[in-house]
Amino acid sequence: MRIAICDNNYNSIKNLKKEIYEYSNQNKLEAVIDSFTTGKELINSNINYNLIFIEYSLPSINAFGIPLLFTISYWTCFIASLDSS
Repeated sequence: MRIAICDNNYNSIKNLKKEIYEYSNQNKLEAVIDSFTTGKELINSNINYNLIFIEYSLPSINAFGIPLLFTISYWTCFIASLDSS
């Protein structure tokens, strides 16, 4: 499974990667995870992901707005999260 994480907080990326790898190992799944700190990096990767985690309040996501969501909408699953901190 190809997974992308897009967040400008390196600790959030590190923690989410750890959780995904733990889950993958427990369930005998193969996960390849790429991380990005801006929405532009994600778009420019030109990789088709099965699962995408994006920080909802990421400045570059807000700058791209709706066009970014349409660009990534052909991927299998899109998850936006809003960190409560």
